Amino acid sequence: MGPVGEQKTKPTQHTVKELRGLGIIPDILVCRSENPLHDDTRSKLAAFCHVSEEAVVSAHDVSNIYRVPLMFDEQGVSSVLAERFGFKFGGRASPARRVDGDGRPGRQRRGGNPHRDGREVHRPVGLVPQVIKAFQHSSYAVNRKLVIDWIESAELDDESAVSDAEAHANAWEMLRAADGILVPGGFGKRGIEGKIKAAGYARENKVPYLGVCLGLQVATIEFCRNVLGMEGANSTEFDEDTPHPAVVFMPEISKTHMGGTMRLGTKPTPFSQWTTVR
Repeated sequence: MGPVGEQKTKPTQHTVKELRGLGIIPDILVCRSENPLHDDTRSKLAAFCHVSEEAVVSAHDVSNIYRVPLMFDEQGVSSVLAERFGFKFGGRASPARRVDGDGRPGRQRRGGNPHRDGREVHRPVGLVPQVIKAFQHSSYAVNRKLVIDWIESAELDDESAVSDAEAHANAWEMLRAADGILVPGGFGKRGIEGKIKAAGYARENKVPYLGVCLGLQVATIEFCRNVLGMEGANSTEFDEDTPHPAVVFMPEISKTHMGGTMRLGTKPTPFSQWTTVR
């Protein structure tokens, strides 16, 4: 695009010329732009770059990445590629097959606002990106636009109310505005009391809550403390002397090496005869 919004073809022409000088002859041009290519722009590129107009594809900005394949299909890219490679092409996808991929991400209704409560606020790592993707895919399925706010869990605990009252107030304001709360996995004691507070808020106010790994542990601790009346209930990871161990280390798990030690799969777990679970 030019400085006044005019679509310029010279940069693309120059690039194709350089490619041809290296012996690389393009069969199709995929042109990135802010807006769809104009007809005259497409014709000019086809003429000066020696490709058919059908092979000049507009890759303009769209509302989300999942519309890109559909945008290409609407421009006949599949037919151009099939012809170039000598494939038999059965035509474009039927409207019935295109509905799920097309509409939901592009025309979502009111937003859902789940809050992730955790330590890695500015630099999510490990499992967190996978969880976010799962939320995004789920939001598409129910035709909602996902909005995620990140909360530092340490700012929810009582100590934060004294050390940084403003941050504490802001964190709770964000939590109360949430349509759902996610507490993902993690290790270490920092921010645990804030996570427990978040789990308690979700339970008391009937806010949808998803606890993954550590997130489910803190929900268990919160329930033991505030529903079952087990004062001081905790995980032995955080308090070895807790009077009510709601979460305990398995005998085979290292207490010093975190990560890669969790029990996975269909391993039998026997319960003693006196256990109320039986």
